[in-house]
Amino acid sequence: MRHQRQGIQSTKKNTPEENITQSSPPIEKNMANLFFETLIVENKHGKIYVDLTGNFPIRSIDGKRAIFIIYDWSSNAILATPISSTSDNSIIDTFTENIKYLESRGFRPQHNIMDNVASHAIKKFLDKENIKF
Repeated sequence: MRHQRQGIQSTKKNTPEENITQSSPPIEKNMANLFFETLIVENKHGKIYVDLTGNFPIRSIDGKRAIFIIYDWSSNAILATPISSTSDNSIIDTFTENIKYLESRGFRPQHNIMDNVASHAIKKFLDKENIKF
């Protein structure tokens, strides 16, 4: 690694024939290339993604211990709300607050995607709010 690199500033001038490698096909000037790709676009309007960080080892000055994160695809908003505990009531209160925030700006969540740690209380809350999960 301490050796001086070789061949960085070559004094030999290459001819155009030497620049073309043997493995490449001959290049035609009037050759038209067509590239296409099929995309499947999933309608993500109204989808939110939810995650809850685990408890941090130290409480904040305000007594907050974890962060509740919501990503709304329609508005491209990331909402991070600090919470004091990871109890069902605390999570549901924060969920309600964030949903009201999104609704006040015209983005009603219709489908919630969250990890597999959702409790029965959260699932009941989502059913009550008519949000699929």
